[in-house]
Amino acid sequence: MQFSRKSILKFGELIVSSLDFYLVIFFSKWTARMAFAKTASTLLLGLWWAILVSCKDQNVTEVNSGFNEPDFPTPEYILPCNRKDPKIESCFLSTLTHIQPYLVKGIPELDVPPIEPLVIPELKMENGQGPVRVRAIFTNITTIGPGNYSISKVRVNISSYRFDLHLSLPKIDIHGSYDINGNVLLFPIQSHGDFWALFGDVKAIARMQGVEEVKNGVRYMKISRLLIDFSLGRARFRINDHLNGNNVIGQAMNQFLNQNIKEIIEEMRPAASSSIGKYFMDFLNGVFTKLPLKIWMHDASVGIMAKFTKRQWLTLIVISIADFANAICVSLQAPFYPQEAEKKGASPSEYGLVFGIFELVVFLVSPLYGQHVATIAGCFLVMIGFSLVGPAPFIPSPTVIWMPITGLVIHGLGMAAQLVASFTDALRTSISYGFPNSLDTYGLISGLWTSTFALGAFIGPSIAGILLDHIGFRNSSMFIVLLHMLVGVIAAVFLSSCGRAPKPYTDVGAAEDIRAPLMESGRLSGSLHQNGRGEGVPIDRPGAGGMNSLIVCNSYSNRAGAWSRASYSGRYSHSYGSIENKRYLELTT
Repeated sequence: MQFSRKSILKFGELIVSSLDFYLVIFFSKWTARMAFAKTASTLLLGLWWAILVSCKDQNVTEVNSGFNEPDFPTPEYILPCNRKDPKIESCFLSTLTHIQPYLVKGIPELDVPPIEPLVIPELKMENGQGPVRVRAIFTNITTIGPGNYSISKVRVNISSYRFDLHLSLPKIDIHGSYDINGNVLLFPIQSHGDFWALFGDVKAIARMQGVEEVKNGVRYMKISRLLIDFSLGRARFRINDHLNGNNVIGQAMNQFLNQNIKEIIEEMRPAASSSIGKYFMDFLNGVFTKLPLKIWMHDASVGIMAKFTKRQWLTLIVISIADFANAICVSLQAPFYPQEAEKKGASPSEYGLVFGIFELVVFLVSPLYGQHVATIAGCFLVMIGFSLVGPAPFIPSPTVIWMPITGLVIHGLGMAAQLVASFTDALRTSISYGFPNSLDTYGLISGLWTSTFALGAFIGPSIAGILLDHIGFRNSSMFIVLLHMLVGVIAAVFLSSCGRAPKPYTDVGAAEDIRAPLMESGRLSGSLHQNGRGEGVPIDRPGAGGMNSLIVCNSYSNRAGAWSRASYSGRYSHSYGSIENKRYLELTT
């Protein structure tokens, strides 16, 4: 069930009016305090209206480079880059490293299947010149090893949407079915059956040319050309012809292939590069038609605060209010306890011990909370705790020692929940509402968090002294209860009203079938192959931007991780036949 903006606004007005009435009654003995109450309630109503106006429906748009595009949330597997970032190549390298573990498992909302193993239904290759003239169809191809890729270099020209990627793969194991017709050297060949291939020390360059397309007012990128070239450090083949697999002819064919493997690959490489490039171009275009350009390529200037949207400004305001309230809650306790405790005959050592209970609880439970606690739940714990600390005026009981101690324990539990979880929540919320997932955003939120907390810690004792002088200790405890009630309401309204963002994955139809040849024979292959034999591309793994380098290293240390797979030397299973372990190790070392 969804509520209209008008119904939510009316509900908010009712809550604010109720709080207004309560505040007026609470401060009725002091005309100045009543004026303060009216002012506070008016400001709260204005903030409520700002939240709803900024996030009123799914069709809110921001002007961006001449297009009115929806403000899409950023998926967790995307690290957006900035069009004007002077280090945009480093940003794309971090993005490709960050998305690696997601590609290994697959991304269902983008229709991206797992790449480990990578299953390709069909590949067609045809080479009509040279000593190897064949037409081959490979089907039911299963490739083990693509998830272990590493990217050593990225070159980007964002104005023309030109991307060059230098990739390395330590080992690729492929098996499937084949059907080949043609001539190899002077020998006619016609065969069909199963095949197995092992490629080691694979170096590849992918050169993509993209164009910008607009569908329904939303910009997407379409790949118009994809060129792929590669070099192989080592290679082995084995085929199992359905007619001659177990006789002398089949054995001779396997021996011939492996003895002439370099020459055969050199002749077939242009055709293989073209076929692989065509397959992945169609595949990537299917992905990009569901991924608006605005999600992964921001148009804002590099300065993090240069072009905030209304939603982003509102996000920062709500985050600041929550942190400011936390700081006030912690700091205003200092003027309360000594004076009140001395009135009840407690010595400094005794009320010092009681006062330290709060910090002790925060110290003990904060490491246990981690990310497994809700920030809003902390607001309710703080409200309950401070109601007992006073105790609150509505509790018909005199102050007894167990009540403030119990209240401080509950207060500590709630405050620890807020302090531990709220920074992570603030960072996630900021990124989900359009901030780039980068060190700039982390620094902005961290700085904002520290400054607003310091401001609250400065104002808190002053407010506490005024409250204690005018309304007493028990009534002053209600200030914290009301403050956290307002913070909880504001956070709940913000999350519920601004959380209905449009789905960023919109189908825009099938990509155009580009049938023109993508690579002329020898156009790109010669220099790369020669360089691949000499020095090769270094396999570096630069860390991702910001926190995500830690995330990638930790989450990718499973069976698909680069570091664990590099030391794995076990035997892969195959869909046919068997290979002796000794023989396999000889081929792979």
